[in-house]
Amino acid sequence: MKEALNLHQLKSLLAVSNEKAVLQFKKYQLEIPQGAITCLTGLGKTEFVLDFLSEQSDFSVAWIEEKFSFYPQAVAQKNLSAQNFLFLEASDQAIYTALQAIKAQVFQCVVLYKEDLELKDLRRLQLFSEKSRCVLFWLTQNIQNKWPIALELKIEMSPDTVVHPVHRRFSR
Repeated sequence: MKEALNLHQLKSLLAVSNEKAVLQFKKYQLEIPQGAITCLTGLGKTEFVLDFLSEQSDFSVAWIEEKFSFYPQAVAQKNLSAQNFLFLEASDQAIYTALQAIKAQVFQCVVLYKEDLELKDLRRLQLFSEKSRCVLFWLTQNIQNKWPIALELKIEMSPDTVVHPVHRRFSR
């Protein structure tokens, strides 16, 4: 005879987990959330992303900037395959371009270099990346402290790059 499930067992079966999947970033001993926004500020943010991608070498990456400033040779310097990258100069369509790249579910990582994002745009990016389980890096100059950002890091370049966690809003 089957036993009836008690209320606690039923709740646990129906529960939706709020935990985010994370990827280990060994070089800096960090967990990078998957399906969430990671905001990077400070000098060295581009190198930080490339170091992360060196550990995730099979990732396809959409690198989106309003005005292209990336030095493509940096990909080769980190022993990454340029075939895994799509570089896009999107001018005033950077948010739309990022949303489409995430929505396509072709890229495991999207890098968006844009100074200011409105809260509604951050929320849309967060929802799209969550649905596609995409790693989304937002590179900007100033610390943002906005709620859709799961992890915010300030990077300081030095001989030994220093990473300062500013905010962490994802459960593990």
